[in-house]
Amino acid sequence: MKLSFLTKYPLLFIIIIFFELFFSSRVVAASFKLEFAAKNSGLLQSADPQGITSAEQQLRVDKLLKLIQQRLLIAHDVARWKWNHKRF
Repeated sequence: MKLSFLTKYPLLFIIIIFFELFFSSRVVAASFKLEFAAKNSGLLQSADPQGITSAEQQLRVDKLLKLIQQRLLIAHDVARWKWNHKRF
């Protein structure tokens, strides 16, 4: 990239840097991942609340609890691996 480009379009350069910093943030990336995973797993649906039976609701809660349990089962091993490889 030539210096003349930066002098002609300084605002564009600043916007590009801002977006790189914004989207490289761990918090932002994690929130996007969480939202994407929730939409694709079927946990969040825009359904009519009166149309959901208690059995369907219980199945959703059980599915969520199973996912939480799976995460908790591997959390210690992941933490140990990160500690041993100095990746915090």
